[in-house]
Amino acid sequence: ALGGAPRGLMADTISLLVWGGLGIVAMLLARWCNDRLILSRIANTTALADNRRVGVGAALAGSYVATGFLIQGVIVEGGSPQLLATLFVAGQLVLIAAAWVYGRLAQGGVQEAIDRPEGLAAGVSLGGFLIAVGILLRAAARTPADTWSVVLGVFLAYAIVGLGLLAVTYM
Repeated sequence: ALGGAPRGLMADTISLLVWGGLGIVAMLLARWCNDRLILSRIANTTALADNRRVGVGAALAGSYVATGFLIQGVIVEGGSPQLLATLFVAGQLVLIAAAWVYGRLAQGGVQEAIDRPEGLAAGVSLGGFLIAVGILLRAAARTPADTWSVVLGVFLAYAIVGLGLLAVTYM
């Protein structure tokens, strides 16, 4: 249902429900990471709903798109739910690190800039940076390997090299 040859209506339906459910749970966990760890100094719901801070929405959207890329990489490669869970946690840690690196590159104050009425540019920039990291994570998640050590090693290498290259381009 999600890629490859069809295996029958019932098998494809079950696969779609399982992977769809796991994807929804992963996105809900990503929301928690966004609220508590990536944009920790911003009350996201208040900033979006009450204060209409579009920059906050752009940064959050970038994080969600990055998470979606990661999930898609695991599913397309035909990974197991355990692999999805492991790479999801590793991916969220990389996204948290990426937001921190971006804050250092922007010389601090990124969250404060995003949470202003005129913070759209800052939010789009952070969101774009996170999407770029998500594209790298998708590529890392699609690495065919037989052992966990190879998968995690390649994932870590992509994360380190990718963050380094992105940091150079944002300087």
